[in-house]
Amino acid sequence: MTDLQAPDFATLSRPHQVWWGAAYAFRGARIVATNPAMWGYVLAPILLMATAFLFGAGFSVWAIGFVIGLLWAPAPDAATWVVVTYSLAILGLRIGMVAALFVTLYLLTGLVATPFNDRLSDLVERRLLPGARLVTSGQFLTDLMWSIAHSTLSLTVYLLLMSVLMLVGLLPGIGSLVTLILGPLVSAAFFSREAMDGSLSRRRVGYVDKWRVVADHWGLALGFGLVVSAAMWVPLLNFLVLPMSVAGGTALFCHLERAGRIRPLPR
Repeated sequence: MTDLQAPDFATLSRPHQVWWGAAYAFRGARIVATNPAMWGYVLAPILLMATAFLFGAGFSVWAIGFVIGLLWAPAPDAATWVVVTYSLAILGLRIGMVAALFVTLYLLTGLVATPFNDRLSDLVERRLLPGARLVTSGQFLTDLMWSIAHSTLSLTVYLLLMSVLMLVGLLPGIGSLVTLILGPLVSAAFFSREAMDGSLSRRRVGYVDKWRVVADHWGLALGFGLVVSAAMWVPLLNFLVLPMSVAGGTALFCHLERAGRIRPLPR
């Protein structure tokens, strides 16, 4: 099936919707892999985050030794155990700072990649909807602010919900079962919304109405989101999964819109 071809959404049963949603996650990877013009939007945020990590890690390692050295350092004739303890303490602080930096950048990946993902989504949309107009620089900046605001809100809500589910998981008996079931469903819903955000933002759709699109096609969203959220568990793979999921989510939205399956969206 080519990028332009889509299933007959009206005839899909719920299980087939889930299957096709999963297929669109893989379709996004194929769209990006077969279009070299899109590769830069995948590689740019990776290079930015890698550069930020290397410089940040180097500065942290130097700064900790420098600051601790200003505060206190063992005397030249200090006992061996004092010198060893001092060195281990600095090493531990350095490892902790670098680890904290890595986790912070890892969590911020989605926000940092937003402008690149929005442009990638625009390229995919113009490929699948030949009549789509070219987004100007001014419109792109407005779309970007719209996407960043909604993505930040989604990340905040997602982290709150997952924190609640973690607390529920501590309850004896049913707690673990509830978390096991709801955790993947929540992740699938949020990843599906995020993947279609670029197309929806270009149409100036409000945050709540973006969720309405996901709810209207929850079978497709479930299959799509489960594949993406499962791939996100692979360490460092999220740098590739995020843009490819955006390509897949954009393709899914474009095909739904072209088939007349998207209800009129308030703006």
